[in-house]
Amino acid sequence: MGVQYTDFLFKETNQGNHSWSPRPQATITYSLNQNHNFRLNFTSWQSTPSLAETNIVPQQLDGFQWRVGSQNIKTANSYMLTFRYGFNLPYVNGTLGVRAFTSPNAITPLIYWDSNRLITTYENSRGLQNLSFFFAPQVEIIPDWLMASAYVQYRMERMQGTGYNLHNNAWSGNVELALMHWGFTLTGQYVRAQRDLWGEKISWGEDLNIIDLSYNWKAWQFSAGIIMPFGKYDQGNKLMSKWNRNEQHIHLDMRMPYVSISYNLQWGRQKRGAQKLVEVDANADRSTVGGR
Repeated sequence: MGVQYTDFLFKETNQGNHSWSPRPQATITYSLNQNHNFRLNFTSWQSTPSLAETNIVPQQLDGFQWRVGSQNIKTANSYMLTFRYGFNLPYVNGTLGVRAFTSPNAITPLIYWDSNRLITTYENSRGLQNLSFFFAPQVEIIPDWLMASAYVQYRMERMQGTGYNLHNNAWSGNVELALMHWGFTLTGQYVRAQRDLWGEKISWGEDLNIIDLSYNWKAWQFSAGIIMPFGKYDQGNKLMSKWNRNEQHIHLDMRMPYVSISYNLQWGRQKRGAQKLVEVDANADRSTVGGR
């Protein structure tokens, strides 16, 4: 259990805000045997308003868009609960889980028209809630030859604020196939970025695919490949405000080859096979020191 105290003062108006926020965290782990384990993790954190979100000086963004901060926003709370089931079977291992997240007073942009100006300010919204189901298997199709791994997630979200109630349901994840023999590894990877709803905007990172051929020799690694051999690169966002609806893409039809040469240098005493449990955030899980 932790506690966070936040105190900030605006010199322009000599007004401010302060708050005490509890930060509970809890983790329960149960191992049925060496091949099956369960993990329940709860974590919480707070987000304080930034300078841009509280700056009351109007800033002109373009010919009709302006941004004005708000001094009425308060520290926002976030809570996350994650349940994982880990399994290790012959030729198959992985994780199956569900994650619930809520931020009941999330700090989000608020858009409205004032005369002939489109104003963006900030508010403590009526909350973001999402529920994610994820599956991360690794399959040894042909032992020591052909390996497949994936991380697949389905996410359902709801965001509520002044004048809007939005929903977002989307798939995301990545799939990788690796063929290994005689020191060579041929890898194919496809990535679909997570679609995140925040305020009245949905944003996503890079949708891409990669083919890579590498060769390991002692401490050396040589690799060559191509980024985006199939389809088009995509990254962007979609604004769904009733006052301003638009969609932006970085959409490239590209084929980008690359060559890489690397050398792994190690010194000092190395520990092998030790396992540890890292408590850093809600995504922490069991890891092997020798494999990192």
